[in-house]
Amino acid sequence: MKIGGIFEELENRKLLVREFGEMALEILKLLPKSEKEAISDKDLSIKLNVKTNHVNNALELMNMHKIVGFVKEVDSKGWISYRWYLRPERLLEWIENEKTKIYKEYEKRLEFGEELYFCNICGISNGVYNFEDSELYKFKCPHCQNNLEILTFDDIEVYKSKKTKK
Repeated sequence: MKIGGIFEELENRKLLVREFGEMALEILKLLPKSEKEAISDKDLSIKLNVKTNHVNNALELMNMHKIVGFVKEVDSKGWISYRWYLRPERLLEWIENEKTKIYKEYEKRLEFGEELYFCNICGISNGVYNFEDSELYKFKCPHCQNNLEILTFDDIEVYKSKKTKK
């Protein structure tokens, strides 16, 4: 399965960074997709030029959501080490679930009559703005300066119908 498309979509990248941190994107790109090719946290930290504990923190957080897996190894002296790999199907599932939660929240807010705005370039997973915040931003996206548009149920349906690229 090709997984590169996941990281190309702006909305997916933002979801991953929001939940796991900026470093997680780089880690996910480096992780092999099979248990047999799993890579150690130390090797990842060397490739990323960061401390191993920073890599471990991100890996543990991603492991809690089961989007990465690990192989536990014990050497002859009893030292335990872990090698990590990406679980592509779980990553895709996690992204879709997160998007669904976001869409449902926006639908509830619209049902209660709240006026919401979004950036068509950055997408609704990046966030929507109430009228007051939109006014503060002069109805311009704070990220890309594109005009903010009013969010409708139809807009949400369009985003729901989009599937994550594999």
